[in-house]
Amino acid sequence: MNSKRRAKNKRRKHAGARGTEATSGDTDISFWLVAFLDMLGYRATLQKFDVHPLPTEPDEQDALRKAFVVAVKLRRRLLGQIREFQSSIQRETPFPADLPPGTRPLAEHWRKAKLLNMPGADHVVLACSLAGDVDHFPLRAVYNTVATACAAMLIQLSLGADDSDQSLPLRGGIDIASGALLQPENFLYSPALTRAYDLESKTAIYPRTLAGERFLGYLQSHATNVERDLTARYNGLLAQRVQTMFFQDRDGHTALDFLGESFREQLPSGFARTLGTHAWAFVRRGQAAAVSRGDKKVIAKYDWLVDYARPRVALWGVIS
Repeated sequence: MNSKRRAKNKRRKHAGARGTEATSGDTDISFWLVAFLDMLGYRATLQKFDVHPLPTEPDEQDALRKAFVVAVKLRRRLLGQIREFQSSIQRETPFPADLPPGTRPLAEHWRKAKLLNMPGADHVVLACSLAGDVDHFPLRAVYNTVATACAAMLIQLSLGADDSDQSLPLRGGIDIASGALLQPENFLYSPALTRAYDLESKTAIYPRTLAGERFLGYLQSHATNVERDLTARYNGLLAQRVQTMFFQDRDGHTALDFLGESFREQLPSGFARTLGTHAWAFVRRGQAAAVSRGDKKVIAKYDWLVDYARPRVALWGVIS
């Protein structure tokens, strides 16, 4: 009996050790960049099929199913377009024009980036570690993450060109904090999540993605680095390119310039024109729909979108 009890206690102790590995001192904690992107209005979309009790009349059941399908499509399309863009951008690498001969192996390392994609109920978290290794070049990952956020915000608008109810604009925040990615849940434990969420939920207000001060400082430190070795120069190049994907809004906040020239230059001209045309159609249609409904908060959000997009759509081949 005693031997059985000792064996049982040993198994319990071993299981408990597996569950507390994150606090045993062997977890790699580094800085992480997090972009938190939220679908504005998705809660109202979910509420359209929040009924109790379930309907019994055929027409009411049909309306319930349609509302459910709309909610599913909105979320799946957002996550799908993010995955597709992340896959495509991994194959694109901006190298310095004066890259010396024989440095191809180094340049191949610059191409490598591990990106984290954590979907939520009404949002998605994009993240990357700022600690490098043989399979991960941090500033390349930062560049990819920011470009993906641009693509998500723009494509999300373009999807609603024909019917503004078939898409929802995004709002977000981007910042840096320490953290660790733990398995098996593949979850990032980091205050960067709350910092980015606070920017989105408390400060952004409009359909824009704001950059936190830590993130801006990180970019500036690399953009102005005076070291002249190849890796430092490439880091500077990437940091400067990421900086051009932001603009200072009228209230002084630094926001993602997803309709700006820098992101436009990364896309084929025909594809860019289609995206720009559809996005502008959605913005105008959404503004008109908001005015007709008389919701002042929603009107203010679409007014911001119109004011932001109008001077930029010409870059995308669109006549405003």
